[in-house]
Amino acid sequence: MKKLILLLVIVLFLVVIIMKVNRIPSITVTSEGKKVTTVQGSYCWNGFLNSKCEDLLSPYLLVDEENIEPISINQGSKINIDFNPSPIDGKYEAYIWQDIEKMVKANMKGNILEAPTQKGSYVYEISADWKRGQVSYAFIIEVH
Repeated sequence: MKKLILLLVIVLFLVVIIMKVNRIPSITVTSEGKKVTTVQGSYCWNGFLNSKCEDLLSPYLLVDEENIEPISINQGSKINIDFNPSPIDGKYEAYIWQDIEKMVKANMKGNILEAPTQKGSYVYEISADWKRGQVSYAFIIEVH
């Protein structure tokens, strides 16, 4: 009976480890105390038993396709980006998509983006690297 219990504990432990390794990191985006809805974009991830790459729509189309509602924030507001777990060296890149194909690099300081100073809707892409792969995320804000 003790051997069976030990075997079950070992199997359960291995299952938990495999699930954690296969899980794609999550992102939390906040501004002005409000959580910003994000959607996972294209990625390549090397799991424990398998690897997968998926090339999705551009962030500009992805937020529309997923019916992501923008949050309304003030001009120049701070946008906080947090990952779980953190990317390699805590580094990642941010882009503002101006249409389906055109993007510009967004200014970041650490994990903080500054919202544009002109009113309008802005689609962002955040792209990060981990030891197991690369993942991008998209969100939309409305600057008023």
